[in-house]
Amino acid sequence: MILLTHLTLRTDADTLPGWPHRPRRAPTSLLALVAALALATAACGGDDDDGGMAEPSPAEDACEHMQDGPAEVATAIADMTADAPDIGEHHTRWDVTLSDDGDGNYSGYVDLVVDEEGESQVFLSADVPFTLWDANGDQVQAEESLTSVSECAEVSAAHHFDLEVGTYLASFGPASADEVQIVVVLAGEHDHDDE
Repeated sequence: MILLTHLTLRTDADTLPGWPHRPRRAPTSLLALVAALALATAACGGDDDDGGMAEPSPAEDACEHMQDGPAEVATAIADMTADAPDIGEHHTRWDVTLSDDGDGNYSGYVDLVVDEEGESQVFLSADVPFTLWDANGDQVQAEESLTSVSECAEVSAAHHFDLEVGTYLASFGPASADEVQIVVVLAGEHDHDDE
């Protein structure tokens, strides 16, 4: 930190004959301003690329989209061999309607397309059974599953996966409700493109 104790300003008039050779000192308010700016710069850190604003966590991001959208709708298919709707669009809440299985329970399948390898997180509005399969039909194990997040009440389940690039089949249910809301935060897609 730079500590300024006194600042001297000289002008041509200071060195003219007949003038007392006494340098003028900067006003105290100028010194106070320079010191305040130095402290403010040090306090901000200056190392953040985003102007000092912290990037929201994936859970905070999911909560924002659960509450405020944007929202899309999809109807889950009942047969896992049919073409399922893709719910992989980032920063979107998907309102997924599940299929009635005839016994008072609801379930269904959707596709999740992953364009970038890495950690992907699935946030659900209800704690319904959720399973993910890769293109070979192998079940993908979640690295972590939570029944809530501390950031908001709108997320009732969160599943964290380490995924490769590809298309995954996701299943919901059996559940007692016919709809579940889902927000997917895919690896590398945490930056908001529209902000």
